[in-house]
Amino acid sequence: TNAGIDLHLTQRLTSKLHLDLGYSFLETYFEGDQAFSQQMGLVGIRYALSPKTQITLGYQGSMVQANTDQDQHRGILSIRQTF
Repeated sequence: TNAGIDLHLTQRLTSKLHLDLGYSFLETYFEGDQAFSQQMGLVGIRYALSPKTQITLGYQGSMVQANTDQDQHRGILSIRQTF
């Protein structure tokens, strides 16, 4: 049995500045008492350097629960160029 949700919100703050928020949740049940679940959150801010170039700074954290619990955290820095 699987259950999941995935949400993503982008809010335009100014003509060049955007705020991104995201959350996802996945839960899977196997036969017996075994289960797997994962939660992930994201927050980021994007700034348009030009009409075709954006820079993004963000944070992503996730938690996995299975036989052992694992937390992962990472920072995100990217430049996006569209052609």
